[in-house]
Amino acid sequence: MHDGFVVAGVLGGVLGLAVLPVLLPWPSKVRWILAVEAANPLIAATNARRDLHVSPVVLVSVDNGADGLAVVVEDSGDPHHRHELVGPPAAPGLQARLEGWCHARTPLLLVGDGRHQVALHGPDAAARGLRDGERV
Repeated sequence: MHDGFVVAGVLGGVLGLAVLPVLLPWPSKVRWILAVEAANPLIAATNARRDLHVSPVVLVSVDNGADGLAVVVEDSGDPHHRHELVGPPAAPGLQARLEGWCHARTPLLLVGDGRHQVALHGPDAAARGLRDGERV
């Protein structure tokens, strides 16, 4: 009888770890993703092999014009480390989300590869097809 409780407890714990990240609010989800990447050598090795870099950032400015989108992000841990990201003009819905994230200083995930291509992931959308420009 006690073995059944142990098995149920272990299964419940595994299920909780699998479902918990989906239910977390966005800022906690960002911390969870970064912690899992740092703690799991398989994820770190896979990202290194693909030359993927994941870092937490916040939006500083958004400029969406006919000639393209330009956003400035700063590293969450270092406000002096900024990057300008450029890409094609954003659709009105994405522009509104970017401006909202900028105003609220929402933590975002910047996912980049070795070819200066990046994506900016937020709580309910992602800006893809961006290029990492020079440091600002």
